[in-house]
Parts: sequence; C-alpha cells; structure tokens
Amino acid sequence: MKVGDRVRVKESVVVYHHPENRNQPFDIKGTEGEVAAIVTQWEGRPVSANFPILVQFSKKFKAHLKETELESGVRSQESGVRSQESGVRSQESGVRSQESGVRKIEN
Repeated sequence: MKVGDRVRVKESVVVYHHPENRNQPFDIKGTEGEVAAIVTQWEGRPVSANFPILVQFSKKFKAHLKETELESGVRSQESGVRSQESGVRSQESGVRSQESGVRKIEN
C-alpha cells in the first residue's frame, strides 16, 4: 500500500469525527478513499504509529487506520464507468470502420 492508492474500509470502524455526524458514532465500513500519507515520522523523528495509514475520504474527512482495516486495489466507480464508455466507443468505431471498408461495385 502506498500514497495515492484507492482503498476501501473492510472492517467495521466507528468514528466520532465524521463531518456530517459530529460527536455521534458513525461506521465507515465500505467507505472508499485515497491513501494520503503513511505516518513513519513526526517532527523528523521515527515513530511507530498505532494507526499509520492516513486516508482521505472527502475534502473534509480524513482518518488514521490500520492496514488490516483496509483493502487496496479498489477501482473508483468513475474510472469504471469511463472504461465502459470507452469500450462502447471503440466498438462503435469498429462498426464504422467495417462499414466504410465495404464498397458497392456497380456495373
């Protein structure tokens, strides 16, 4: 797991600092985000953080988590939609190229 990877929370993790549910228990299981940092140093000194992976879920919400609480290699839904659209476009262009390759011969 490295900075920039898309991850999903795979275990039940209750937080109390979610922006839309302040001071109330909120389970972030299934929430997707991006690894913003892996905490190994603080003020230039090495540390062994209990929750070393900082995940950015939205503009206003970050959380420190353990690697065992996350699953990596998650594709964002937006990129999946884009790849499906591009597949449709390539299929359409293939049909167009086949149609343009066929010529009628008239006598």
